[in-house]
Amino acid sequence: GRQEGAEVGYNPHKPGRPSLVLHSYLMGELRLVLDTEVEAGKQVHSMYSLPRLERLLDGMQPQERPALVLGDRHYGTERVMAALEARGQDYLFKLILRPRVKALVAQLYRGRADVENAFDQLKNQWGCGGFMTQDLKRTRIMVRMNALACNWWSVYARMIDPDTRREAKTSRPMMMDGVARVTRHGRQTTLVLTIAHSAAARLRESFEEMARFLRELPTAPQLAQVERRCRIVERVQEILWRWRAATDRSATSGLIQRH
Repeated sequence: GRQEGAEVGYNPHKPGRPSLVLHSYLMGELRLVLDTEVEAGKQVHSMYSLPRLERLLDGMQPQERPALVLGDRHYGTERVMAALEARGQDYLFKLILRPRVKALVAQLYRGRADVENAFDQLKNQWGCGGFMTQDLKRTRIMVRMNALACNWWSVYARMIDPDTRREAKTSRPMMMDGVARVTRHGRQTTLVLTIAHSAAARLRESFEEMARFLRELPTAPQLAQVERRCRIVERVQEILWRWRAATDRSATSGLIQRH
């Protein structure tokens, strides 16, 4: 409660104690964090996160923008809706629940509810909801680094198990608990992994496919590191589109905001 920027605001777990607030911007079906902002405890209202939301949208080409911007009830304000309408951006915040609206909400709720799980993971399973340092600058840096680690783990977990959206608390032990052994013969170095999790046999083929993909990535010094990352992203996109076509889900992928 004595950290820089901490103020008495909305703190449901410890009412009356000074705290900070976390504003998060997340891509729905991809479960990738676009940004996280740490602000003073009183800056809970959507007016404080709207500037960053506007910059995110303005930095995208029209074809890159989300199909729908979703947010909790705090975002259903005239100021936020006017900013999105000025950009021609569709959104869904809060509505009068007439019959046709109820049908639309029911169609979209499944996707939004799944994103709620991603927010919970970011806050609780990745520690963004409780981590802070004495000064605000370092707190902001560490929270963004944490979000980056969350993104890369989401990518890795989807590449290993493309048919399931796994939470961090279950996927980390499944894919990380094991013993590694390095063997060297001549100029070749081999890393042998023995996964101790009960699901190892089922995931073995996926691990082997991942190993083949990584071996095939270009390693020539003249190739920029960004090119290798682009190939990884292309691989993930291929998996996601295949998964989406198989499940035939409605297009609810969007930019989700929450604090």
